[in-house]
Amino acid sequence: MNRQVATRLAEQLSDRDQAVLLDLERFRLLSTKHLQRLRFTDHASELAAARASARALRRLEALGVVAALDRRIGGVRKGSASCIWQLTATGERYLRASRGEARRRRFLEPGAAFVNHTLAVNDLAVGLLEADRHQSGFSVEQLQTEPHNWRRYLGPSGEVKWLKPDLHVITVVDSDDGGYEEHAFLEIDLGTEHLPRIQAK
Repeated sequence: MNRQVATRLAEQLSDRDQAVLLDLERFRLLSTKHLQRLRFTDHASELAAARASARALRRLEALGVVAALDRRIGGVRKGSASCIWQLTATGERYLRASRGEARRRRFLEPGAAFVNHTLAVNDLAVGLLEADRHQSGFSVEQLQTEPHNWRRYLGPSGEVKWLKPDLHVITVVDSDDGGYEEHAFLEIDLGTEHLPRIQAK
């Protein structure tokens, strides 16, 4: 994407639009409801927020920077609230160009197992970020998604191994005695993996 195209696109994107694109880059797949909970929290009612999020996402889709998957949550009758969104190649190129990066990704329709697992992980992540916003005395200091949360370590024979959790979260809970900081690697199990693989992980 050349600079002129990126500049023209940037002129059509609000700060919230940019935040939505960054959320999709970070989490890979998000439902309309996830994005509403993350970015459309300043409306008088949930219905107003739902309508605003649906309008914004359809506009971003028309600009070619996001796309809804063919698969929906709860079927077609749920309307736009059932859509699952991802960045398009154009959206990814725009973000990459805005940072001066050369790396490219291919965007394909993901399989059902990947979609289900990714949405389950992101539902937990969005819930944690909501708790940070609404719950007094609780904050999310860091929330890392794959592959940024991967950790390298040495195995029993000194070989390099990788820990690849779904999320890495650092939370802080304030209390009368000073509170505490908690570090956690989170793995979401939907009951689709064989027991040996779960035990190995």
